[in-house]
Amino acid sequence: MIEEGKALGPQLAGAVLIAKRFQLRKCAHHKEAVPAAECIMSMIGTENQNGYFVASQDRTLRRHLQKVPGVPLLFINRNTILLEKPSTTSHQASEKVEMSRLQPSKHEKETLEKLSDSTTELKPRRKRKRPGGPNPLSVLKSKRKKDDKHSVSDDTKKKRSRKRKRRKLASHVQDALREHVTASAS
Repeated sequence: MIEEGKALGPQLAGAVLIAKRFQLRKCAHHKEAVPAAECIMSMIGTENQNGYFVASQDRTLRRHLQKVPGVPLLFINRNTILLEKPSTTSHQASEKVEMSRLQPSKHEKETLEKLSDSTTELKPRRKRKRPGGPNPLSVLKSKRKKDDKHSVSDDTKKKRSRKRKRRKLASHVQDALREHVTASAS
């Protein structure tokens, strides 16, 4: 496109300078001057694999690119940049991709068929909700009645006797105690 701008003369010198500031993509026909519309169409191809956005005032180019799915088209109208609505081919291509993502893959279909064949139709039983009792925190505790049986059983209950824990003495202290005991015994 820059070569075509240079070939058209000094009228497009400003546009060529502006175009040089942006990132340039090299096309297959960079040595010979080809019309910009042909260059753009060859770069986009039939599927717009690189995801290019096209900004052009050329209506024939825009009509041709509307037939290619997934090409966003920009144009200028009264000093504002407008984005065209997606074409019908773009809508159809996006619906096709969406449907392919929603449907299970071949592997998933096979596993679903295996699972459906192997399982019997068992319906899970729902647990019935039964009426609950009152909130235990809001209910007063019941008072215990004192009976003679309880008072007697309290007296007869065995109290737990606790044993004293003995600490281990060092071996030299034990030896000294044994000598002391044997000396006092004799």
